[in-house]
Amino acid sequence: MIPLQLTLTNFLSYGHGQVDFTSLHTACICGDNGAGKSALLEAMGWALWGKSRATNEEDLIRSGTTEAQVDFTFRCEGTVYRVLRIRVKGKAGTLEFQVSPDGGQQFRVVTSRTNRQTQDLIIQALKMDYETFINSAYLRQGHADEFTIKKPTERKEVLTEILGLNRYDQLAEKAKEKAREFKTQIDLLKEQLQKIDTLLLTRPQIEEQQTQLAAQLQQLSTQQTQLETQIQLLQQQVQLAEAQKQQCQLLHQQIETITRTQLRIQDEQHRQQQLILHLTQILDQQATIEANYQQYQQLLAQAAQLDQHQDQYQQLSETRQQLEREIDQERNRLSVHLQAFLTKLEGLQEQQRKYREQLNEQPTVNKGLEALRQARANLKAYEERQAIAQPQMQQRQQLTQQLMSERLELEARYKDVRYQTTSLGSELSKRVLLEKQLEQLSQQNEKLQRQAVYKERVKEKGYERKAEKQRLERLLTDCEERLSGLSDKDRLMHQSLTNCPLCNQELDDNHRQQIQTQHQQEAQQLEDERTLLQHQISYAEQEIKLLRSTWAELNLELDGLDSQLQKQGRLHQQLEAYREKEAAFKELKIQERTLKHQLEEESFGPEIRQQLQLIDLELKRLDFNENDYPLHHAEVDRHRWAESRHQLLQEAQHELNRLDQEIPTLQQRCSNGKQLIDEQQFCPLQQTQLQAVQQQLHQLQYDHPHHQQVKQQVQQQRPLLHRYEELQRALAQIRPEQERLTQIQHEAQALTTEVHQLTQQLTHLQHQLAQTPDPAPALVDHQTQLKLNRIHQDQHRANLGATCQQLAFLDNLQTQRVQDQQQLDHSHYQHTLYKELVTAFGKNGIQALIIESVLPELEAEANQLLARLSDNQLHVRFQTQKTTKTTAKLIETLDILIGDNRGTRPYETYSGGEAFRVNFAIRLALSRLLARRAGAALQTLIIDEGFGSQDREGRERLIEAINLVAADFACILVITHITDLKEVFPARIEVEKGDRGSHLSVVV
Repeated sequence: MIPLQLTLTNFLSYGHGQVDFTSLHTACICGDNGAGKSALLEAMGWALWGKSRATNEEDLIRSGTTEAQVDFTFRCEGTVYRVLRIRVKGKAGTLEFQVSPDGGQQFRVVTSRTNRQTQDLIIQALKMDYETFINSAYLRQGHADEFTIKKPTERKEVLTEILGLNRYDQLAEKAKEKAREFKTQIDLLKEQLQKIDTLLLTRPQIEEQQTQLAAQLQQLSTQQTQLETQIQLLQQQVQLAEAQKQQCQLLHQQIETITRTQLRIQDEQHRQQQLILHLTQILDQQATIEANYQQYQQLLAQAAQLDQHQDQYQQLSETRQQLEREIDQERNRLSVHLQAFLTKLEGLQEQQRKYREQLNEQPTVNKGLEALRQARANLKAYEERQAIAQPQMQQRQQLTQQLMSERLELEARYKDVRYQTTSLGSELSKRVLLEKQLEQLSQQNEKLQRQAVYKERVKEKGYERKAEKQRLERLLTDCEERLSGLSDKDRLMHQSLTNCPLCNQELDDNHRQQIQTQHQQEAQQLEDERTLLQHQISYAEQEIKLLRSTWAELNLELDGLDSQLQKQGRLHQQLEAYREKEAAFKELKIQERTLKHQLEEESFGPEIRQQLQLIDLELKRLDFNENDYPLHHAEVDRHRWAESRHQLLQEAQHELNRLDQEIPTLQQRCSNGKQLIDEQQFCPLQQTQLQAVQQQLHQLQYDHPHHQQVKQQVQQQRPLLHRYEELQRALAQIRPEQERLTQIQHEAQALTTEVHQLTQQLTHLQHQLAQTPDPAPALVDHQTQLKLNRIHQDQHRANLGATCQQLAFLDNLQTQRVQDQQQLDHSHYQHTLYKELVTAFGKNGIQALIIESVLPELEAEANQLLARLSDNQLHVRFQTQKTTKTTAKLIETLDILIGDNRGTRPYETYSGGEAFRVNFAIRLALSRLLARRAGAALQTLIIDEGFGSQDREGRERLIEAINLVAADFACILVITHITDLKEVFPARIEVEKGDRGSHLSVVV
């Protein structure tokens, strides 16, 4: 990632700031502590990954504002991208991602539907996340030597954190949790199996209880049949008495209904007589009402004529107001234009005064231009000498790199061959373990395949039980329909007193009793059949539920069968590969001895060594110092202000000449506008029309008070209109209402006759009902005994069903015990497996293997950088194992050994410049390694306050190291608050903080 442009709006201490990185290669970001230097890097990280040092994202919004925005443009692998991130207080943030296909200023939006998806696109383009960025491209303050100064036993922990291997600790913790879960499951299954064994011992006692309940239930069923026969006889007597009572009640209701109808007709007759009297009174006043109506019509005609005059008066008044508004608007427009000219004249006169003040600086600017010319001449002379020496230096650096590359290549090949030999030897020793794993896996797969066959059998059994349940449900539905038919027949038998409800033949008592007995027997048989079907359906449902549970458990257990078979095939392939690896192991041993001999004798690159000696002699003759370039360049930058200031003065002279010509013309226009307003020489047509409208209003002579008086008279006499309408309605209604009164009188006479006839029928029926005895008390007594009998039967059936369910439950428990035992065996296996995973994910497992594989690559990268920083005088090597002082036992460590012309020593024995170069080389090698592992190239390097913790000598070493690796990066940014170091860098970004927040400027 190479930064191109950064724009901040209301971000932290910045109100607005913009940095263009296109002209910056090696630059420092300088300013006082707290000025806002690190905020620029925070803005980059927040724009790209949405992360920063703030715990709450709203804390990034500048105080006093409600919205923060960062616009960041960068190049990655030749493509230009742009990220725009906005955060508003109290709302969710927005993120926009754009790409420039041709690398220009035209961008195409590639933002996804959600911020999370857009963030994934940005990470995919960068090929690194935020953690990789802060550990690779960003060298934080005080962290440059974090890896080297640690104790050998602690360096692996630091390397683990930098490489992000902590996720294996998380996997190990999850494996521990899984192991604890299966251990808990094992304990629960053991406890559950013990409970099941206890319950299975109760089966004989439950079977004896079931036999006793069946005998008691048969005795209660016989008693119920006798009670039902007696109740049927009593119900027939009750129904007959009830029919007579209903008939009496019906006659009584009819009499009451007719009586209420008589009262209603009497009220209606009275209202009709009152209405006819009212209509007759209105007709008597017919002449007076018609005369008043004629007078009201004349008054309405006069009011209509006055309304017309009022409309004409309002139209003329509105026209007059419109003309007056147009004249006022034109006067205001002319006044506004005049005021604008006066304001512009004042502004131009103020600009004229400022430009004249700026031209007074011309002598000082001329002196600065002369100093700038002399500094550029000195820089040109230095560059001519640099052009002669630079090819020699570049060739020397290339030869040194070639020699070091050959050595590193040999070392890398040697280490690679040694690592392959060690790995292959260790791998060959695991062949016996692999064969054992294959044997165990084969046994497990055979067991799972048998379980797969059992799963299909369970599935077929489930389909059979489901079909059986559906058949039983159809039989239960048919049984309930037949019970409903018998109930309908009994109800018809009770309703019909003499004839059969089906064939309409006459029934005697014997025939009726025979039919009822037959219905009772059929009903009892259907009840027993329904109870049996319900128990069978319940048992079938329990079996289906148990089969489904068994099928789900088998399905879960067989979920990994395919992967197990694939794993078995892979183990076969691995065993076949071991035969080829044995031959490769012998060849690697020969290569290892050959490479070790070449490195110890240093018999590589003789031509390159001879060329390096010749180049060193030539550079000594030229006596060229490349550290003088920043001083000459800084002198040119110090006087470059004169050029820009000279250009501003030339522009000021040009603007002053233009203002001297423009001001007199503007003064004349202001004078003409003021004269036009004072003499009112505008809108002649509107003023003429206004005089004509005023004359028409005078001729109309509209009297508004008289108009209101006429309207009030019309309102007062409006009731005369309602009186006239009542007269018309009375003329139309008088005859129909008289006919309606005659009809009502005839209806009242007919109702009186009907009430007399119904009263006679009610008296006769009540006399018959008083002579019949009441069978209801005896019926209630028999029904109470029947309910008690049924309650006892339900209790016995419930207890009998409970015993059946208990026996079925014990059968299910027996099956469940077999399943729990299988589950217990499976949990034991899983518990052992996850305990092994805890060891594999631990510090001495996969993490140790990854560190062992990374160290050779890190060592090669660090040696390549250290060769350039120490002129091929230093060489670093990592040692991961060593023997103890007292015993010959190997222990884990991570020692850093440094080789120089005096031999190989531990890193802890070095100090000063050599230790600093080693720290810088290893830290930069770690950064490149992380970026390469993430799939990205390290093109930008950011050093945060790398000088603050160094003395003067240490700062010089860091500057020297940065200059040596500058060619490897497209952009290097160094943050510092030390004022003395600003001039050392060819470019700088100066950050200052004032009352209005932080602001920045780029000096090249």
